[in-house]
Amino acid sequence: MERISTILLREGTVTRTYLYGLCSRRHAYRVCPRDQEKPGQVVAQFVKSLGISSPPLDISFGVAASLEGDLIVAAFMGLPYLFIFNERHEHVHTLRFYGSRISRHAENYKLEGDPSLGVGLQYLWTSIYVLKPDFIAVTTEYQTYFIRVLDGKYEHIATAQFSLSINESKGDIEPEITATQNMILHEGYFYLNAWMQPHILRYRADILPD
Repeated sequence: MERISTILLREGTVTRTYLYGLCSRRHAYRVCPRDQEKPGQVVAQFVKSLGISSPPLDISFGVAASLEGDLIVAAFMGLPYLFIFNERHEHVHTLRFYGSRISRHAENYKLEGDPSLGVGLQYLWTSIYVLKPDFIAVTTEYQTYFIRVLDGKYEHIATAQFSLSINESKGDIEPEITATQNMILHEGYFYLNAWMQPHILRYRADILPD
């Protein structure tokens, strides 16, 4: 089975050597790794907090990693960037996303009002995945972006939406697009946990090159 490591909103991730969790909100850094060989011992933290509270850009953060820990991906869930780190927790690359979906989301940064009344920054990313040691996926509500890592270069190879199956006799009906909440890759298939769906959904992973 392909070993993956995922993040769904504020959860953490595990590699062979570290448990990556989020630092407390007032901490100077956002990622606090804990050593698995010396259980619970916090090692050097990374990704500095932005310190921006209006709108509160630090509220939601995610991190995902390969099992060997040689590829670590971190992101502020409201901002269009992925930060890439190596096994020494050194920042090696930043991916910046563009497009109409990203541009519309940027309007969130201008929100004003009392957060207690429901006014606040909306998530851009809902999940980050390291599907394989050389593939990253990141999801918005209804779109998934696939990035290939090859020889230190990062290539956006596809943007996908996952549709729910429909009755062939009703083929003229637009298929419903599902919002991905969690994903694994196993033997050529994506398995999804989707919003408001009672079943695990399966799709061919033809979108990924061999």
